[in-house]
Amino acid sequence: MRKLILAGLATWFLTGSTLAEGWNPKEPINGFSRDSFFRSIKALSRLLSEDERVIFRRGLNALILSDFPLTHGMTAQEAAPFLPMALDAAHVTLDGVSLGAVMAAGERQPSDPAPTNENAGSFVDRNKQPNPFERIAALDAEAEKRQEELEQHLIAVRHCLSDKIPLAVHFVRKEGLYDDLELTLTNGLRWPIGSLAFSYVITTEGRRLPFTQKEMSRTLRGGLKPGEQRTVPITVSSVPADLAPASLAIAVDILNVGDMEGKSLLNHPKSLFTGGLTDQTCE
Repeated sequence: MRKLILAGLATWFLTGSTLAEGWNPKEPINGFSRDSFFRSIKALSRLLSEDERVIFRRGLNALILSDFPLTHGMTAQEAAPFLPMALDAAHVTLDGVSLGAVMAAGERQPSDPAPTNENAGSFVDRNKQPNPFERIAALDAEAEKRQEELEQHLIAVRHCLSDKIPLAVHFVRKEGLYDDLELTLTNGLRWPIGSLAFSYVITTEGRRLPFTQKEMSRTLRGGLKPGEQRTVPITVSSVPADLAPASLAIAVDILNVGDMEGKSLLNHPKSLFTGGLTDQTCE
């Protein structure tokens, strides 16, 4: 496996820039570009004796695979299908790595075995290995499935909250830069609510951009017991004074609620609830 990687690196040095002039060899690997990567490796290798260069190449090989996300933690045989991708990304994954780090990695690797009849045929047949793009596609599909399940869960819980916590919205005109929204809500859940997160939008019919919109949270002092009703005032940016309140289109949606211990029903939006998830449910 190490010989396969060395062959890839040899191709790099033949196709990449081999000019090290003007480069400070004491600096770490520079992965700003593929060209700077080649130049910095060339400059670093010139500092070393022949024996040290063997260790340097061995460490470089090890870091190319260990620092590449898809091959991190894999054995050499498991990583073989991903070798071209790891080589192609090496100027990014090894950017900023020092000569000392490369040499330390090389010292930790076993020496290359001398070729014998027993190991001559032990190289990995890439055609028999799983296609790396198939693995990536499978991981993407799994992530999309989890995301879809999360979105469906959010929709279901928020529909439940809309049913269990009905609210009425009243716009209050005030002088100055701000107006008020009064949210009158009733707790239809079986447990007391200590906080809630919601979004609001204030606009008029046919308007493309709303006058104001925001996501925010409120702590309900003393909690809102099951069956209890409360009016919560919210300060919002003022809307044009020439618009009658009756002409405004106001939408308020409950996004999440928290219990009396500060734990929330959902983990979204995370910026509004940071106390963990409650054992309570919406039913």
